[in-house]
Amino acid sequence: MARRYATVDEVRTKLPSSFDAPAVTDAEIQGVIDDQVCFLGLVAWGDCASVGSKYAAAHQILVTHPELPGGGQNAAETANADGPASRAMAVSAAAADDLWWALSPCGLMYLEIRKTIRGLGGIILGATSRTARPY
Repeated sequence: MARRYATVDEVRTKLPSSFDAPAVTDAEIQGVIDDQVCFLGLVAWGDCASVGSKYAAAHQILVTHPELPGGGQNAAETANADGPASRAMAVSAAAADDLWWALSPCGLMYLEIRKTIRGLGGIILGATSRTARPY
């Protein structure tokens, strides 16, 4: 598998049909993918970059597109009451820095993939020439 970011078509597979064009254009999705160079490095993510990129882009579109259901959210919905019927939704516990990612299933999948990448040594911290051993 090549080290690359997701394609527009790959991101679309994670979006519900209400996000089909013209509601969300290919150019909008490509713009989100292009912005990922700032937080999703191909070297650190290796062969999993396209998968992480797909979930990250889908998440961003799901929670920020103001004209679509669920878009433009600022916080996760934890309860909803509608007359006699009500429902509660579990919100996964996440580190404070990761709360934004916890707003959608795609964001949660991104966090799981990122955790796996770190576990595989995708991001190595503490190895120095003096000690020659990772911490």
